[in-house]
Amino acid sequence: MVNKKILHIFTSLDFGGAESHGFIINKHSKLSGFEHSFIAISKGGRVEQKIRDNGGDVTILDLNHKIFSFKTLLTLFKCIRDNNPVGVHCHGSEANFYGVLAAKLANVQLIIVEEIGLPSHSAKAKFIFRYLYKLASNIIAISESVKDWIVESGEAPKHKITKIYNPVDFISIDKNVDCKSYFEICFVGRLEPLQDYYPLY
Repeated sequence: MVNKKILHIFTSLDFGGAESHGFIINKHSKLSGFEHSFIAISKGGRVEQKIRDNGGDVTILDLNHKIFSFKTLLTLFKCIRDNNPVGVHCHGSEANFYGVLAAKLANVQLIIVEEIGLPSHSAKAKFIFRYLYKLASNIIAISESVKDWIVESGEAPKHKITKIYNPVDFISIDKNVDCKSYFEICFVGRLEPLQDYYPLY
């Protein structure tokens, strides 16, 4: 039987954009042709419960997500080894840090890291993440601003980064809404560069 398990690693699975991304992956996992499982290094919560209610496989490690904890790295390594995934997808800085190292120790060949913000890395942190990103198969940036930051910080070259916006789950569309000669766009989120928000005129 062909191994089609993808293991998603998050810092937590409570509330937030990255966490909601996890639920959307779980909700539409059958369309991907892969089996998706989810790990939270620290805590669970709202999104954890939504994934469980949808029949998803979730593991909450309840560990320290701060860098560096040898116990966290060792526990995550054992969890990845036991799951034996074909690939690991890490979501966010702490998940990237522990996920890349643990996946490499577990001899996982496909490692995707996803940067979800604009971290204020020190020179030491930039050096560490530059090494980690070399170990990764590919890097996902959730906006152009995040992609630019990774390149400008020297942590990874542009050719290794793919910009993929966070997914939107269109649950239902009311087809009976009156048509107008114009349309309106509503943006909900922080008005910060990493959101790639540009006014339309």
